[in-house]
Amino acid sequence: MEEALQSFVLLQANNAENEIFEAYIIKFSDHIDPSRNTDISSFFAFLPALIQSTIIEKIAGKSLKEDYIIRLSL
Repeated sequence: MEEALQSFVLLQANNAENEIFEAYIIKFSDHIDPSRNTDISSFFAFLPALIQSTIIEKIAGKSLKEDYIIRLSL
């Protein structure tokens, strides 16, 4: 778990604005479920708080962007 955590932190630090990494984060977040004890949920819980907040921020940003696009098309 420690190696995965270190790798993820390095990826996030070096590729936070990379479109491919952002898509990965969004896909990763689809599998986080605090009500179930999944491997990804446990991994997310071990991430530093700053990285957790960055992931949540990206998810929220994507959601707001999608809502805006939907509203424009109405």
